[in-house]
Amino acid sequence: MKQLEKAELTEEQQTKLKELAKKTGAEMQALRKEAGITPELMKKRAEAQKELKESGKKPAELFAEVNKKAGLSEQQATALKKANEMRADLLKKAVAMLSEDQKSKLPKQLLRRGMEKKDGKNRKAKKKAE
Repeated sequence: MKQLEKAELTEEQQTKLKELAKKTGAEMQALRKEAGITPELMKKRAEAQKELKESGKKPAELFAEVNKKAGLSEQQATALKKANEMRADLLKKAVAMLSEDQKSKLPKQLLRRGMEKKDGKNRKAKKKAE
């Protein structure tokens, strides 16, 4: 919701988005709990990510390296990846709710993430077009 404040959401949009966010949040929490992802583990992962951020690795390689350094099992890494996909899907749905005027008020980076396809092909196509 905070990321979309600049779009000046209507009451109806806020209500729909809150419902979507609540549902997605509950699903993500259940996924993390089932995989045994604890707050302590997430803190270790955040520290590892901060440490490796400037490594110059590709996103997929960085994701794997961070998870390894933080001590995540393959099941936990998969659950985390699924949770990230769910978060991205929520953002995509939120952006789809906005009018063109509202979209123009959002930062370009946020707007791009909200419009990307899951496989990232859309981003590559945009870069080639530029």
